[in-house]
Amino acid sequence: MSLTKPRETGAKNPSKKYIEWKGGRLQGFFQYYDKETKKNIHFEFPQGVIILDHDLFSITGFNDPLKANVISNEVRTIHDNLVVKEWKDSKSRVILQGPYSSLKSNVSESKILKYTRSVYAMDIATREIVHFKLHGRSFAEFKNGIEDNPQVLPVVIKEVKEGVQGNVEYKYPTFGYLEEINEDDLIAAQDLDSKILQPYLEGYLAKNADPNSSNNTNHSEESEEFNSDNWRQLKLPSGVLLGTCSPDSFYEMKASLIDSGDVDSIQFECVQKAIAEYNNAVANWKDKTTRDGRKLGSLPFEELSSMLTAINAKDPMHPSKMYVMAGINEILESQQGDDDEIPF
Repeated sequence: MSLTKPRETGAKNPSKKYIEWKGGRLQGFFQYYDKETKKNIHFEFPQGVIILDHDLFSITGFNDPLKANVISNEVRTIHDNLVVKEWKDSKSRVILQGPYSSLKSNVSESKILKYTRSVYAMDIATREIVHFKLHGRSFAEFKNGIEDNPQVLPVVIKEVKEGVQGNVEYKYPTFGYLEEINEDDLIAAQDLDSKILQPYLEGYLAKNADPNSSNNTNHSEESEEFNSDNWRQLKLPSGVLLGTCSPDSFYEMKASLIDSGDVDSIQFECVQKAIAEYNNAVANWKDKTTRDGRKLGSLPFEELSSMLTAINAKDPMHPSKMYVMAGINEILESQQGDDDEIPF
C-alpha cells in the first residue's frame, strides 16, 4: 500500500540500497552490495525504517549449476505480466513470461525460483529510500508482523530466530514497530513517497505493462464466483471444505500460501478470515453459552470433547465449533504445561 498518492512520473529507481536477508546457519542479518567498495555490507536499522510501499513483488532466485541470477520486473497484482530472466555475465535470457496467476505452479514447484516481496522504505538514520527483497520465512514474518497489522510507525527487527527445515538450519527475522514516530521523519517519508517513489513507480509500471496480458481485467474469475464471507464453504484443492478443517490446518495453509506467493488468492483471503474467527473464539470461548445457559468455561474437558464429536457428526461447519475447539485446545495446552514439570 502506498503511503501517499502519486503525483508525477519518474524514470530511475530511487533506492539507494538493495537489501536482502541472509539466513544461513552462520548468518542471520540483512546486507546490501556497495558498488563503490565492491563489498557486501550489513544493514542495521535500530532507529527503524518507515514503510513507503510494500505490495509489489517479483520472481528472483539463483541457478547454482549455471551460476546465474534469476530476476524479473516488479508487478502489483497476480494478473500483471512478469518477464523472468536468467542473468549472467551481462547477458540475459527469458525463462518464463506471463501473469503470476499462470506461473505460480512453476514457482512453487521450483527449487530455484522464489516469490519475492518488494518493500520500499525510508531509512530513518539517513532518510534515504531503501529496497528490501523478502521471500520465504522473512516475508512470512514481515506479513504476519507488519502487513497484517499496518501502522504508521517505524519498523524494526524484533528478534533473529533459528529454524530447521529438514536437515537444514537457518535464521530468520521477526518484525515489529517502535512505539513512537518523529513528526519530522514522517513528513520526510511522505515527501519521499509522494514526490519521488510513487512518480517513479507509476512510470515504471506503465512502461512494463503488457496490454495483451490479463492485467486488464478487474478481478479473477475465482474471486467473482466466491465471496470470502462464506469461507467455510470454500472447497480446497484436496476437495475438503475449509470449514471442516482444524485451527492448526488454518495456520499451516497460511504459511504454505505465503511461501508459495499465493497471498492474493481467494483461498488466502478465506484462510485469513478463518484464523480471525478462531482468534475471536480463543478470546471469548469461556463466556459462550450453551442452549441450557451454561458457559463453556464451566464445562469439563470430557463434556467439551463430547460436544465437539456431536457437532462434527451433525454439522461440522457450525460456527459454535470454533468456540468448543478453542476451549479444548486451551485445556490441552495447560495440561501439557503440567506434564513438562514432571521430572522423569
